[in-house]
Amino acid sequence: MTLADYTFRFERLEQLAKDNYTTEKAFIDIYRNDARFATLTPERRYYPARRQQMVEPAIDWDLLRDRYVVIGEKTGENRFAMRFYVQTGIRWIWGGGLLMIAGALLSGWRGRRYHG
Repeated sequence: MTLADYTFRFERLEQLAKDNYTTEKAFIDIYRNDARFATLTPERRYYPARRQQMVEPAIDWDLLRDRYVVIGEKTGENRFAMRFYVQTGIRWIWGGGLLMIAGALLSGWRGRRYHG
């Protein structure tokens, strides 16, 4: 699958039994310009004690982009629907929020200093 200059390639699926859950973990390599860029490992976990299934997305990020892979429903034996995302600017949203908090704290600190 190619998306936004990245090629996502399914490598393998591992099925493991842990202490309190079983997991189906996919290994997805991401390529850019024909070079492997990252490996993501999204999971589907099943907790038998609660009869609950959870999906664990895999995320690779840098300053400009986030790359996500999420395992969806099982469509056959060792076959899954998967969702791939490449989103730009997510880190900048968080950075903007931190900058607003810093500005509010600085404003409150300066206000106390001049009212003394």
